[in-house]
Order: sequence, then structure tokens, then C-alpha cells
Amino acid sequence: MDNTFVLDASVAVKWFNQKDENLVENAKNIFINLLTGKINIIIPELLILEVLNALIRRKKIKVKESEKISAELFSYPWTIEPLSYSLMQETIKISTEYSLTIYDAVYITIAIEKDIKLISHDIKGHFSKFKKYSIPLENF
Repeated sequence: MDNTFVLDASVAVKWFNQKDENLVENAKNIFINLLTGKINIIIPELLILEVLNALIRRKKIKVKESEKISAELFSYPWTIEPLSYSLMQETIKISTEYSLTIYDAVYITIAIEKDIKLISHDIKGHFSKFKKYSIPLENF
């Protein structure tokens, strides 16, 4: 599983909007590696909601573009990890113990459960507490 990673929304947003974003080339590299099969990505289904929310609310994209992006997100060759009772139980524990939002905690929970690394640009949310399971976007 050396080439399998969890990816968080902070990276995927950069695939659709490069304006006022940094490390776009790093994010594009991950995207190309995903599409060419060089890496495997696992995401919680929550990622799709987070990406669309960020693009609609912060980047002000229109309905038609949102619908197109939604279709694209469901078409990528990644594994979508469904939210489940057991995943939520572990996520709640991690969220509470490490003072993370439930949203941030679900990504790291998947990484821990699968013993793989999380690629993220959310430095304060993941890296300070979970260095063993985190790869900063700038290092990819």
C-alpha cells in the first residue's frame, strides 16, 4: 500500500480553482498520478461535499459548473470510503481527544485505520498531531 493515500479536500479544491491558491502544481501532480494509476487515493464521501461547498461558497462558482464538478468527482478512479457507524465512532474519539473538527478527524481516522498517509494542505489540522500519518502537500 506504499502508493495508496488518503486525500483531503484542501488538495482537491486546487484541482478546480487555482486563483488565490498556493501549491497548485503539487496538487496537479497528485491528480495526474491518480489518473495515470501511479497512486491510489481513498477519500471519505465527505470530501465531495467539502469541495463543492468550498467552490460554491468561497469561490462563488455557478450552479452549472458545480454540477459538472460534482459529476467529475464521482467519476475519478479513487475509492470513496462511505461513512459508517464504526468509522464515525473512531472519528468522534479522535476529534474529541485531539480537538479536531469532525471533518478533519474523519480523514486522519481513515489513514490510521488503513495504516496509510494523508496528503493535506491543512497544516494545523493534521500535521501537528499526526505526523506519522500525514504528508504535507508541499512534500508531494
